[in-house]
Amino acid sequence: MNRIQLSKEGSYYHCSSETVHTLGWLDQEGKAVFVKILHKVAAFCGVTVVTYCVMDSHFHLLIKVPPREAREGVTDKELMRRFRALYGDGRTRYMPMDADVLEGILKEDGTAARQWRELLLGRMCDLPMFMKMLKQRFSKWYNATHACRGTLWAQRFSSTLLDPNERVLTQVAAMIDTHALRMGAAEHPEDYPWCGFAAARAGDSAQEAALCGIVEPKRGPFADKVLLGYEVMLYRLCGLEPKKTRRQLMREVLMGAEGMGGNNNVWPYNTMEARILDRVANLTAAMVYGSYVFVEAQAQWVAKLLKRKKPKGCYQLGEGEWTLNQRLKKDL
Repeated sequence: MNRIQLSKEGSYYHCSSETVHTLGWLDQEGKAVFVKILHKVAAFCGVTVVTYCVMDSHFHLLIKVPPREAREGVTDKELMRRFRALYGDGRTRYMPMDADVLEGILKEDGTAARQWRELLLGRMCDLPMFMKMLKQRFSKWYNATHACRGTLWAQRFSSTLLDPNERVLTQVAAMIDTHALRMGAAEHPEDYPWCGFAAARAGDSAQEAALCGIVEPKRGPFADKVLLGYEVMLYRLCGLEPKKTRRQLMREVLMGAEGMGGNNNVWPYNTMEARILDRVANLTAAMVYGSYVFVEAQAQWVAKLLKRKKPKGCYQLGEGEWTLNQRLKKDL
């Protein structure tokens, strides 16, 4: 299946999938294992996990997939680092090769080395392969743990190409990080441990950096305040009051304390209306989500891919928000 991918700077996607039993399969252990596998597979594939939410019967991801050209920059040393991070040092059911033996093969730089490089690099910087490895690994763990057989997932997966715009990415991240609240699984964003925001709040520096990178990429040194500003937005979207222990800190962020500035333009996404929460269904169904210019450009790409006239699937969700019709997704 072909997926729309921006070739130069990589692409952001919203991905989701659900289990065959929508009443719920995953307990706390299962969710924790899924998150662990998610980060391992992402590290191997070179994918950045911006945020995520793992529910009882489905999951949502916001990820950045690097361009396929990035494979050329993966050295043998980096290849072995990723190999060991995912497969370990010994033979596993996923990889019939010892890490030390593979390292020796790569040093010899013969035909076998070229074949192994082609095999392993072919699994990197690729959205379908990333999702396949993620779901396949978790399915094997689940079936072995629960003495089950057969498929765990109801479908392959759905993906939506996102406009790499700060406002769009922040909206999607907010929809994912508040998903557990809308499903009644938690009362506050940081109370649900199997989402990206809660992990960042709990001290996961990599997850915090990933979220801050799309929320306010120019304010890296002020990561804690950036995350606080994002937290304020989540509370506003859900119509909640901040917890008492954090209320003063949030007020300082909103009022521009410690040099952040009192201008509301500093945090434009703090004033987003709760209407974006109604975009979940449209976002899951859409092929492309973003500004009209971005969606129109991708529609032209789809027309070229399908060798037919430009699709009429572009429609407006709200001011500055457009999607490409789900109908075309079945053709890809």
